[in-house]
Amino acid sequence: MGKKVLLGCLAIISVISLTACGNTNKDNAGNKTETVKVKKQEAKVPSFTNDILRIEDAEIKIKKIETAKPNTEMGETEPTLIITFSFRNKKEEPLDAMTTWIACFTATQDGGDTIDELDVAMAPQAQKYKKLNENTQANLKPGKTINAVISYNIKYNDKPVTLKAIQGTSGKDLGKKVINLK
Repeated sequence: MGKKVLLGCLAIISVISLTACGNTNKDNAGNKTETVKVKKQEAKVPSFTNDILRIEDAEIKIKKIETAKPNTEMGETEPTLIITFSFRNKKEEPLDAMTTWIACFTATQDGGDTIDELDVAMAPQAQKYKKLNENTQANLKPGKTINAVISYNIKYNDKPVTLKAIQGTSGKDLGKKVINLK
């Protein structure tokens, strides 16, 4: 009995469908309307403007820059420049913020006769940076965004730091940010 009811329902649905298809309007004959979702277009050209680095694999947005006195308990002898940033993985595979940052940014100071590249410093140890430190080295899933932190040893307290963005370790210059120390 259940099969007969099911077959009867299918027959009625088929008749209704065919009736609807047979009623064509000459003005709309052959025309179809299809709705397609258009993906948001991002800039294809790598760039560093308004504190945002955009490259094919990632997007890095500088959120906060501060300095810290040397942590003598950890053996530090120089003050530290601490940069907090958001990191978005645009690749189809996991990616970590630290490797991407180091491949795309260099920090320098004018040493008079030389331009001195700053060394990446020990991760800041204050409690407020704990989760940021973990995030910096974590493998981020595709399409996800996290907040992270990087720090540099400051060589000259009275000279600005120039943060230069490049397209990968041997890529073209994308821009720079001058950070005045106080």
